[in-house]
Amino acid sequence: MSNKVTNTPAVKKDSQKSKTNSKPKQEAKSKQKAKPKKAAKVKPTLSPKQIKAKEKKAAKAKKAKFINACKTYNYKKVMRNPNKYVGKKIKPKCQINQISEDGLFTQGFLRCYSYSGYDIYADNEYVIFDERAAKTPKLPSNDIITVYGTIEKPEVMTSALTGTKDTVFTIKMKYVKIHN
Repeated sequence: MSNKVTNTPAVKKDSQKSKTNSKPKQEAKSKQKAKPKKAAKVKPTLSPKQIKAKEKKAAKAKKAKFINACKTYNYKKVMRNPNKYVGKKIKPKCQINQISEDGLFTQGFLRCYSYSGYDIYADNEYVIFDERAAKTPKLPSNDIITVYGTIEKPEVMTSALTGTKDTVFTIKMKYVKIHN
């Protein structure tokens, strides 16, 4: 009989141990599952020099994105159906023939012509409105440039010499590349 008495309490103790031990394990697991909330990251304050560098980098990326989106278009197709092309990004290469400065009631523009062969730029005519943020570099007559801008509705221009009216291709220039 003494064997039975000593064995049963030992079994009870083992079963009690397993019951008591299982609860702390479950509680420990549930504590591990609940992740502590991360503290909000504090952004370091930038110096004025760092801010300027960051803005310059963003402006450079914006310029590159715009320039890469520009395409060349067939002049005659655009002039035949200009409303289809208004707002599209374009990049013609042309030579500045005439510069009209801003006036009291008028916006200045560049009158340019595309390459027609034999080192002559007298083919397609473009009227370019300079919409650059900074009007630098200055663009003198006879400069050969690539214009990066958007196509606008054609405008009717009157020739100062002959008085004849002509419909011309217009571009709002955002960026420019000088070739000479």
